[in-house]
Amino acid sequence: MTAITRVAGIGPAMAMELAKAGITTAEQLATAAPGALTAIHGIGTRSAPRLIAAASLVADPVRVDTPETAKTAKPKKAKTAKKTKDKAQKAKAENAKGDKKKADKNKADKKDKKKDAKKKAGKAKPAAKKPGKKKSGKKKK
Repeated sequence: MTAITRVAGIGPAMAMELAKAGITTAEQLATAAPGALTAIHGIGTRSAPRLIAAASLVADPVRVDTPETAKTAKPKKAKTAKKTKDKAQKAKAENAKGDKKKADKNKADKKDKKKDAKKKAGKAKPAAKKPGKKKSGKKKK
């Protein structure tokens, strides 16, 4: 039997809450009904399937089903963890794209500001001429 604290997202406090409900191993959690888990303090409708999927990843391959959980144990729960991971990766990729667009825009804005500053500087003061001899275009022989 696998310890419940080996499941991702289960710490000592959550392990105590699960133990009060009679769930003490990862195998029991993997075969638990999501509705039964939502009755436990700290587990909601969104986190229950995630915990079940995480527990199925660390649970021993041999599952012991109780009459309460035999109907709800489905192999599809493992896909839920994969879908959640895929969604997280897609969101991360979209954020990276958005950050790159922001960085590109900021870079373009900085260039525009530099150009504007140069234009203003050019209009404000004409270039001062250095005193000295004027050079003609003719060569001396």
